Amino acid sequence: MAVRMRIQPIEKTLRLITDGALSPKAQSAAVAAFARTKLREAQAQNRRVLKREPAYRQFVDNVEGRPLEQVRPDGRIVFTFEIGADLVGFILAELQRVSPVDSGDYKKSHLVFADGRQVEP
Repeated sequence: MAVRMRIQPIEKTLRLITDGALSPKAQSAAVAAFARTKLREAQAQNRRVLKREPAYRQFVDNVEGRPLEQVRPDGRIVFTFEIGADLVGFILAELQRVSPVDSGDYKKSHLVFADGRQVEP
């Protein structure tokens, strides 16, 4: 019996309310500093869990690669981390770890599929 599962990205949204008394430039700097702190926290968590720092993409006001300091005061900063391959590898390793061992054929026969296609971890 096949089991199908679609991995949905985890999105963590944080809102920062900037002080209206600050100039637009100072508001942008505050937003950028906040985002940089949250990025460092996410990277530290990824290092703890994955034992490495996965690549990430940075979007500032929907423009990939734009510097954080160029965010509009009411703008948006998004970081996306590439951890899908790590997840697939972990799942396969766990399957193999808990598989019964007789000849070892069953343990070696697991296949992993993502979006209907077989993937190699």
